[in-house]
Amino acid sequence: MRWYVVASLLTVLTSSQGILTTLSQSNGGYKYDYATVPFLAEVFKSAALLLALMQYEHLVLLAAEHLLDRHHWSIDWSSNWNWFCLFPSLSCVSHSLRLLRHDSLLKWDLNSLAHGGRRIFSEIFLLCSFVNLQLLVSSVFLWKEMQNSPPPKMTMEWESVRLYPIPSIIYLIHNNVQFATLTYVDTSTYQIMGNLKIVTTGILFRLFLKRNLTNLQWMAVVLLAVGTTTSQHNLFIMKDGYGSVIAHIEFVLRVKGCGEASCDSFFSSPIQGYLFGVLSACLSALAGVYTEFLMKKNNDSMYWQNVQLYTFGSIFNMGRLLMDDFRSGFEAGPWWQRLLNGYNMTTWLVVLNLGTTGLLVSWLMKYADNIVKVYATSMAMLLTMVLSVLLFNFTPTVQLFLGISICMMSLHMYFAPPSTLVEMPLTVKPVSDSVSEVSVERRTDS
Repeated sequence: MRWYVVASLLTVLTSSQGILTTLSQSNGGYKYDYATVPFLAEVFKSAALLLALMQYEHLVLLAAEHLLDRHHWSIDWSSNWNWFCLFPSLSCVSHSLRLLRHDSLLKWDLNSLAHGGRRIFSEIFLLCSFVNLQLLVSSVFLWKEMQNSPPPKMTMEWESVRLYPIPSIIYLIHNNVQFATLTYVDTSTYQIMGNLKIVTTGILFRLFLKRNLTNLQWMAVVLLAVGTTTSQHNLFIMKDGYGSVIAHIEFVLRVKGCGEASCDSFFSSPIQGYLFGVLSACLSALAGVYTEFLMKKNNDSMYWQNVQLYTFGSIFNMGRLLMDDFRSGFEAGPWWQRLLNGYNMTTWLVVLNLGTTGLLVSWLMKYADNIVKVYATSMAMLLTMVLSVLLFNFTPTVQLFLGISICMMSLHMYFAPPSTLVEMPLTVKPVSDSVSEVSVERRTDS
């Protein structure tokens, strides 16, 4: 499959995420627990993983026994369920937690969305379902790959597995930095500063992965950041209230911000807010670049790498759900009792959308690069704005059209062959030989 096909699919699916999430609301709120979605996706993927591994138990047993021998452990393999329970804990990875960075942003002000003292939704469950869906699909594809001859390469040594939790750690730090940023700046400033990750991704792409970008490509990356920022200016001008996806996001993410200062202008926030914003952009780019490094460091099956990534994601999501229950004193009961409360067809479409998007990102990380992903997600934001004009009475602005135009030029500059960008028509005729030079040549010939 061509990378630009995958990137286009990622753009379309990413742009529809906010729209589907908004459509899943009822009477201005969520009737389901938003945090259940990623966990359900993990459960589905884990179930398919177990079914797939049942077909190739001997391979897993050999890998697990090798690991156990190294650490002088012992286990009774007489029952299949023993290694079924053991294997997910050995496959510890959590690239899927990249989307949990949104969890902290939403969680801080969700209590303000409660009606009658009851919180409308918890976004962790939605993220859990999405991660499980990714694991399910990856496991099915891995199972199909293992039926081929020769079987796919699957590195199970601890030296390789232990590298995968690092993106999770980066995103956990990123969550806290985002919270610190939003305590100093308003939502609009935060979204505009978020475009810095486009440039920081290019910088880390060069420093850590040693990928060279031409001068034209660097200019294109900067133009992309400028274009997305321009399109977000005056973002919340609408015909009627909080009717659009973008307005809903602003409503959910609204925090006091700006400290003691006014939020009337972009530069009115304390300096700490801008420093945290830059740090947040660097951490986001670092997690993406490191994930690309993991996907490309060997020739392992992409589906095997995804299975590792999303298995640890399930473990971390479950831990987060338990932590939230303990913090609330189990007021609403344990999380597994409210897992599917309020789910409808649109909610399941959100799960499917998020899961598919994550799998496409993994494909791009494996066979393309971070810059392609950045362009796909940036174009998705612009497409979301255009769809909001059609679906949610969002009023288009001049800035939106300017931003789209700049981003289109950036896209062409980055991916077009350099010869098509710098080639100039020949406007000066070649200088003819002088009379003296012609005379000398004629004498020589004679």
